[in-house]
Amino acid sequence: MASGLRARMILGWARFIENLATYDRAMGGLGQTVRHADQLGTILAAHDTALYDTPVTLDHAVARIEGLDIDNYIAGTDESAHADCLSHLLSTIIAVEFTTGGTSRMTIGEIVGKAFEPGDFYQAELRRNGLATRKKDGRRFLLVARRHRGLNDIFAGTDWEGGAWSQLFARLKSADGRVAELFITDPGTKSGSALAVILNDAAIIVSLFLQHGGRLDDLAPSLGRYDNGAPVSPLGAVVDLALEIESEVMPPERPET
Repeated sequence: MASGLRARMILGWARFIENLATYDRAMGGLGQTVRHADQLGTILAAHDTALYDTPVTLDHAVARIEGLDIDNYIAGTDESAHADCLSHLLSTIIAVEFTTGGTSRMTIGEIVGKAFEPGDFYQAELRRNGLATRKKDGRRFLLVARRHRGLNDIFAGTDWEGGAWSQLFARLKSADGRVAELFITDPGTKSGSALAVILNDAAIIVSLFLQHGGRLDDLAPSLGRYDNGAPVSPLGAVVDLALEIESEVMPPERPET
């Protein structure tokens, strides 16, 4: 960057921040995503900061955005990066120690496939690496933690190390890190007993609440708690655990500007 342009950008920093906020509002008003605002909004704000001596107006920002093929640009960029990241994850080979003895080297992809079969062994292997699988309405989902030592090792030395994998996966249109269904089981509770029925019904009610737009962080404070904040009921304990899981896989919310 030429010294004159560099100096102009430094002196125009306050103008850049104002331009960025304007483009952020314009993107939101046009139904664009936070990802779009972060990537293209920054570029457009920097461009206008270099070109104009005064902050841009909202009408100007809207006109600029409407003249761009944003969806195709972002889709091509994200899909390629996502495919590479997912390919690296699923092709990573790890050592699996079987309870019957012996060790086998398997790819993450092979373990994911096995995890959808009956049994908990392969699910446990995935959890040791910050992963899990779920089935819902005939569809299969792979859950990826935002932070985990196993994933740190898997992505070490790649473009997605240091938690960058979570930022990439969270931008996918199919990604949804929110918990949408609860299951409550207690090995000490007899199947078909009154307590088992109550717990199952409670899980169904909470699941329907979540699937119709409710949020765990709104529900949790309303449940019974002891003076130290610990949950009184098994349902409260499950909701708290679900919140912990959700905090691991959900991207941080972007503060309003």
